Amino acid sequence: MKNDPNWNGPGPGPMIDVPDDGGGNGNGNGTGNGTGNGTGNGNGNGNGAPLDFTAATALYNKVGGRVTGKIQAYLDEVHAGMLSGKYSIADAENAFKIVDIQRDQGATGWEGPPPGSDDGSNAPPAGGKDALATIKAILGKYGLESLAGDLWNMHLNKEVDITNEDAIAYVLKDTEPWKTRFAGNVGRKAAGYAELSPSTYIAMEEMYKRVLKANDMPTGFYDNQEALNSLIAGDIDAKEFNDRIGYARSIVYDAPASVRAQMQELYGISEGMLVAHFIDPKQADPLLKEQERTARIGAASLERANMQLTREQATDLAKRGYTEEQAKAGFSDVAALGELKQTLAGEESVTQNEMIGASFGYNTDAQKKLQKNQRRRVAEFEGGGSFAKSQGIGGSTKSGVGGPE
Repeated sequence: MKNDPNWNGPGPGPMIDVPDDGGGNGNGNGTGNGTGNGTGNGNGNGNGAPLDFTAATALYNKVGGRVTGKIQAYLDEVHAGMLSGKYSIADAENAFKIVDIQRDQGATGWEGPPPGSDDGSNAPPAGGKDALATIKAILGKYGLESLAGDLWNMHLNKEVDITNEDAIAYVLKDTEPWKTRFAGNVGRKAAGYAELSPSTYIAMEEMYKRVLKANDMPTGFYDNQEALNSLIAGDIDAKEFNDRIGYARSIVYDAPASVRAQMQELYGISEGMLVAHFIDPKQADPLLKEQERTARIGAASLERANMQLTREQATDLAKRGYTEEQAKAGFSDVAALGELKQTLAGEESVTQNEMIGASFGYNTDAQKKLQKNQRRRVAEFEGGGSFAKSQGIGGSTKSGVGGPE
């Protein structure tokens, strides 16, 4: 006895006697004593009585009505082999019974859609309903019902334990639907983070959604699959995500319109994009805070001195640590320079950067330039002191608002 080499189903297949090639079949149905003298199984009973295939054929017909495809072809081969004497009647019956039992257990191969599919072409095998329900329930949680057929066949072939979600993830992770659904794991792997199990992945998604809801973010905002995948890829935990949301809200809803306008001017970030920008896991917190401070400094320059800063100028002041209030004081001093902001013929040229540095107190050379220009103008109009005063050039130039705290 050995596993039938013609078996096309999953598992080891029926145990059956398989004769060597070239042996006699010995289907003795005459009066002889049986001529089966080779290595075949010989259905001849040696007493001249005709062989009775009735019971085996009935079993073959019964089982054949329950299977399709390769399994049906296997049954046909065994039945024909029984009639020709290749297999004994007993071994053929044994093979039919094994296929029937395995069919009942849902363990034989299945052609076409998985059992119980909506097209009604097949009914789930007895004993297989629970396994199929488990597969559908698990994949339904992921929104990956399209993989039910793949997972069902793996289950039938005993390639996966469908009660183990990690095992399911392992066998399905290279399929395109799976990689798309859990795309955050691809990003995590690239960033050196451990991949998340499906259950942990989904729990993280639900956590992000709860934080968004708790912060009154509108439904559909940043809770789409692409955004959730990005958060998971960035390994953003609940506290960090909540902090980012709160920080973004403070800018979008609490900051003056002038600050929001400067985010657009300096960084190209519209008001509608602000929250998404500030909760983007690709943005580091120190950078976010610097961008906000930069926008507030840019707003102060417009408010107090009617001066639109470049991103580089605003960023430089932010990096120097100036607060919004210090920026307002500094640009008030810039505004107080009056006509000194314009360089006249014969004077040393003073750039906008130098005026800012002089007013904020960190560019002493610029302060000296302004003081020199101021003294020159006073000397030229020493007979018209009232005019000089009206132009804001009387007295001395301020030395700046002081350094950051």
